[in-house]
Amino acid sequence: MKEAKSELTDEQQIANLRDEYRANIDLWIYEATFRQQRSEAFLNINTILLTALGILITIRPSVRNSSIVGILIAVFGLLTCTIWQQILLRNSAYMRFRRYQLRGLEVRLQNVTTFRNQWKALNNFEPLSVPGLDDTFQVDKPARTSAIDIENRLPWLVAGLWLVILVSGIVLVTLGILGII
Repeated sequence: MKEAKSELTDEQQIANLRDEYRANIDLWIYEATFRQQRSEAFLNINTILLTALGILITIRPSVRNSSIVGILIAVFGLLTCTIWQQILLRNSAYMRFRRYQLRGLEVRLQNVTTFRNQWKALNNFEPLSVPGLDDTFQVDKPARTSAIDIENRLPWLVAGLWLVILVSGIVLVTLGILGII
């Protein structure tokens, strides 16, 4: 299919690119903010589940009953962490796409370099010089892991705790069935 020839002037095209750039910045901010809000919600859910488990233990029901409820809470916690992980991974794709879009728009705008410079410095680890400054910026080795990648690991850390609780509950129920405790 042939592309329609643009009837826009250079000034109109640049104005449209700037508008698109601003819209992408707004979407990037929204996605980053929403990511943090969702993570906060999932952390709150896990905190509530752990609090419920703690209350259960302090009221001292039978080992078997508390273990069964603990197993159910742990399974729910694991499922919650799995959903949280999937949401974070999808959001990471949105964030990477948005930066890709912004870098592409900067190429077309020619005199805008914010996200291209960010990519060079934070993803390619290239030393970056900015006109007018005497020094350069370069990411140190300890800082080369993306914050998004680190955040994406948090659900697995919490899931590890739920897995320990789940296995402990299964062991306690099994020992109860065998009459050992």
